Amino acid sequence: VARDASGACGPAAPGCCGGFTPDASLKLGYSAEDLAAVPDGANMGLGCGNPQAIASLAPGETVLDLGSGGGFDCFLAGKQVGSAGRVIGVDMTADMVSKARANARTLGAANVEFRLGEIEHLPVADGSVDANVIFFLLHELPHELKGEALREACRVLAPGGKLYLAEFHRPEPWVLRALSWTYFKVFEPLGLALWSTHDPVQQLKELPGYTCERRAVFFGNFQVIVATKPLA
Repeated sequence: VARDASGACGPAAPGCCGGFTPDASLKLGYSAEDLAAVPDGANMGLGCGNPQAIASLAPGETVLDLGSGGGFDCFLAGKQVGSAGRVIGVDMTADMVSKARANARTLGAANVEFRLGEIEHLPVADGSVDANVIFFLLHELPHELKGEALREACRVLAPGGKLYLAEFHRPEPWVLRALSWTYFKVFEPLGLALWSTHDPVQQLKELPGYTCERRAVFFGNFQVIVATKPLA
């Protein structure tokens, strides 16, 4: 991944929202100051939105970013949590972790570290993070692993910690009617069938004491879920 900057959509298609250009990140909610604050190569155009626009991060917190790529979002989070805080980025590819670590050395980001690992087997201790950010990653997993990945994401949360999950969402009926005949007849039924048994909110609500808030955005096609772990 680090060699060819391929994104979640496959080779030569960086970013799940289209091809990457310098202006693409600005359209996804990042500021010019955000782009200037990270080393060249940290922003690889693989994201689909700015997690800091959704996640409420506070100084001194420990933040986990899953699918951290070149470290772009981790470095921005590191500025928010400050020297008393800590950011851990986890990625499944050794090349990407090496690239992110090199970017961290270039930036001198002492409060940011990167680990090699998989979302369903996180190299993170129980109850050790205050905020866990997963942006457009869950849908890439086989469906039988989605629940396991959510349980892992919750395992590492400290009491009162928050899981910020952004994912594709089943479209509203009126949106589907406005789309092409091919999409409506072929892709939409498949998508509904897959998500009907793998709704993240339903799975999170099955965990004792968790509270969840679902926010649908972009005409209902994308969703942001904020889940809070109980204090005890």
